[in-house]
Amino acid sequence: RKRRRDQSIMLTSPLLAPTTDSRAERLLRLLRGAFFLGGFSGTSYERFVTLFFVRRGLSAEQIGILEAIKPVIQALGTQQLSILADTTHKRKLVSLSAQAMSCSLLMLLLIPELGCYGCWLTIGLVVCAVAAFCQPATSVLDAYTLDTLDEVGRPRDYGKYRLALAISWGVG
Repeated sequence: RKRRRDQSIMLTSPLLAPTTDSRAERLLRLLRGAFFLGGFSGTSYERFVTLFFVRRGLSAEQIGILEAIKPVIQALGTQQLSILADTTHKRKLVSLSAQAMSCSLLMLLLIPELGCYGCWLTIGLVVCAVAAFCQPATSVLDAYTLDTLDEVGRPRDYGKYRLALAISWGVG
C-alpha cells in the first residue's frame, strides 16, 4: 500500500515527470529552459556590461560608441546565421554553436591582457563579436522551436515558450 502512494506522488510531481514522456516533450521542456536561461543571461549581461566598461577605464563616448554599434552588428549577425541555419537545415547546431561562441568570447574579457584597463579597441572587438553571435542564436532558436512545435502538432503553443524568455527578463 505504501508503494502505491509513493508512485502517485511521483506521477503528480512536475519535477519527477513520468519516464514515459516522448522525446519531443523532453525536447520542448529543454527549449523552454533554453529560452529562460538565454533571457536571464542576456538581461544580466546588459545590466552589468556598462559597469564593466567603466571599471576598465572606458570613457562615456567610448561606451556610447560600443552600445550604438551593437544593434547593427546584431542585425547583420542575425541575417548571416539565419541564412546558414536555413540553408543547412541544422538550426539546433547553429543555435548551440552561436551560444557557445558568444560565451567563449565573453570569457576572453577575463584575460587581463584582453580586458585590460583602457584597452577600448580590444574590448570593443570582443563585444562586437559577442553581439554577432548572441542575439542571432535566439533568433535561430525561435525558428527551431517553431519547427519542433509544428512537428508535434502544437504550433500555437509558441507564445508559452517566449513567455519563459519574458519572465527571465523580469526576474534577471
